[in-house]
Amino acid sequence: MKKTIKVLHVNTYDSGGGAANAAVRIVESVNLSNIHAELLVQSGKKNTIILSKSIFRKFRPYLDKLPLLIYPNRNNELFSSAIIKNNKLIQYINHSDFDIVHLHWINAGMISIEDICKIKKPIVWTLHDAWAYTGGCHLVPASCSLFKEEFGCRNCVKLSSSNVFNFDLAKFNYRRKLHSYHTKNDIYIVGVSNWITNVSRKSNLLSKYKHFTVGNPLDTKKYRIIKEKEKEKEKKILLFIAVGGSDDSNKGFDDVYYIANNYPHCIEIRVLGGALMEEEFIGNVNIKHVGYVDSQNKLINEYNSADCVIVPSRQESFGQVASESLSCGTPVVCYDSSGLKDIVIHKVNGYLAKAFDPDDLLLGVLQVLNDNIYSREACRASICNRFSYEKISENYREIYENVIRCNQPKLYKK
Repeated sequence: MKKTIKVLHVNTYDSGGGAANAAVRIVESVNLSNIHAELLVQSGKKNTIILSKSIFRKFRPYLDKLPLLIYPNRNNELFSSAIIKNNKLIQYINHSDFDIVHLHWINAGMISIEDICKIKKPIVWTLHDAWAYTGGCHLVPASCSLFKEEFGCRNCVKLSSSNVFNFDLAKFNYRRKLHSYHTKNDIYIVGVSNWITNVSRKSNLLSKYKHFTVGNPLDTKKYRIIKEKEKEKEKKILLFIAVGGSDDSNKGFDDVYYIANNYPHCIEIRVLGGALMEEEFIGNVNIKHVGYVDSQNKLINEYNSADCVIVPSRQESFGQVASESLSCGTPVVCYDSSGLKDIVIHKVNGYLAKAFDPDDLLLGVLQVLNDNIYSREACRASICNRFSYEKISENYREIYENVIRCNQPKLYKK
């Protein structure tokens, strides 16, 4: 009988964002495959390990943002420096009986860059965004290639890198990572899509490590077809989900607005997530702002009620909204870019529009809503066959076994 592999997953939260949802799902899935996996978080509510419940942990995310104060002209996109050390976490990891530490999204004061090299166990690191290979940004502009160069990130456009102290935070963070990673060789990188894996392989910081690609798992027994579509209804329903609301430029709400104004027939665009910031969005007769959906069952109902889900993001490391929608039998329209290309198969379970052409995106919506060529069962099968818990647990087990083999003397030497 095979030895049970023990894996400690580390993520800042257990809910409230794509990486948190993915981390929880990965833990749930790998536990199906003779693996003992637990999730350690800084803040959470579910069955997770929380090392400290002191009031200080609530301030860690704010303390981690302090370096940004010298950049008053920075944009509002996430930028993390990981300056807050977590000795308690490192001691817990190093004195535990876990075979592998599996990192996910570890920002907002969870761990410092310097802490990473202090972990004395092999690390599997799933990339949910770009932070691991940059000087602090989580979403790399398409025009930026500094993270691929020998001298790395510097003069970051997201920081508007000029300040009274003449200090380059992106360069500082990049150098810290270069030093920390240099002394830690047993790191194994997992991209959640072929796109982010390939980008990581080309990065100066992570190119030396072995890479794998494993998509995010989905509980397809929960995300399923639960009701028939209404054959005759006054309006077709287009669903758009963005947790950050219309002020998150990466999510492409401007293209949703374009479709609302140019779709030639009666349509209802249901918007789930944060607030609509612009008055014209709120006043548009085709747009209905639903707000946050507070339960999984309600979300599944939204997917089942929609005729099409639109994901006009500029970059997605994976695209869990797309996989959830398809598992519920609803086709997806998105741009032919980033991680979404692994999920949406053009004219099979949705439409891949030319990046980033809103007219072709509109054409895709028209085709999906009017041509009636997409089988709900085929949409669902495209996810069940590739991203079910059972399938992804097998993929991760193979990676864990590979890591154990490569580190056998260190792990089991008495």
